[in-house]
Amino acid sequence: MSKKNKSRKIENISTNISPKAMEIFIKQDVLNLILILAKNYYPNEFVALLRGDYEKNKSKEKITIRELLFVPGATFGDKFSSIDEFMIPFYKDIIGSVHSHPTRCLYPSNADLNFFKRYYVNLIVRFPYNCIEDIGCYDRNGKTLKVLVSFL
Repeated sequence: MSKKNKSRKIENISTNISPKAMEIFIKQDVLNLILILAKNYYPNEFVALLRGDYEKNKSKEKITIRELLFVPGATFGDKFSSIDEFMIPFYKDIIGSVHSHPTRCLYPSNADLNFFKRYYVNLIVRFPYNCIEDIGCYDRNGKTLKVLVSFL
């Protein structure tokens, strides 16, 4: 498979989620796991994919992040993290990505924005990795989204 075809195939993952989604929730145990992993990998970055549920009714759309998916062969470096796109499973419920920044910066870099295009929900977790305020949530275009903690 050529690199061009590979890229097109990966871009199609999670494109069924509408950009009009209004509510984004993350399960508390997933949030806690993200914070713990970021602390454990520090000063390196870590990266994982997000699996979740998409619900739509007449009045609203809702995304719930319910688990992390680690991709075999992922690289966790001191200035970057990466995923081998050939190793991403073809689960229909992959809705996003998460990676850590070993600084206080929550803003996505140009490389982050390029990676975000593949998924609807993208999280960045910043140092010191203590709470929900250390997590930024962005759509595939880099627009800031609000994420709420689900205790269920």
